[in-house]
Amino acid sequence: MAISWVWKGGNDVVTIGSGEIIGFWGTNALDAIIAGLYQDSSHCMTDSTHPKTPSALPNVKYPAVPIPAAASCSLHIKFSNDAASVSTRNAKFWAYDRNNADTAPPVNINCYAGEAAASAWTSADPSVKLSLADQVTPANDHNFYIAVSASPSATGLQDAFALKASLEYY
Repeated sequence: MAISWVWKGGNDVVTIGSGEIIGFWGTNALDAIIAGLYQDSSHCMTDSTHPKTPSALPNVKYPAVPIPAAASCSLHIKFSNDAASVSTRNAKFWAYDRNNADTAPPVNINCYAGEAAASAWTSADPSVKLSLADQVTPANDHNFYIAVSASPSATGLQDAFALKASLEYY
């Protein structure tokens, strides 16, 4: 049974490959964000200082409500099982400190996330985690569209955080 996860921008223009990261920036990639404010752009990066080409992901800035429809969300995460149709439940999404276990909250970053078309954001850290809708209709592919917004709480490059998704399938 082959299981795969594919992360893309919500509009499916940019695929976020293994080892690549998502950068939250000012007006353009590599532009600073003032501490306490949220990003003006979101980009796929090959590392913390090099944007991929193309790099722009749909940008959704907290506290926009309602959270936009699927194609306008920051991320499209696809879970696939090519061996059998499955259902999913208990799907979660969160940000964490990538220098520690995925149970430690990000350091100097406030991260909010929301599922497409939702009316509220969640402070997406390991203690809260964004709950994603169960997808009970059996299928080989399950698609999750998530808006993500980040704000530094301290000055300087804040690149020690990561994003994660998990689910149960049956």
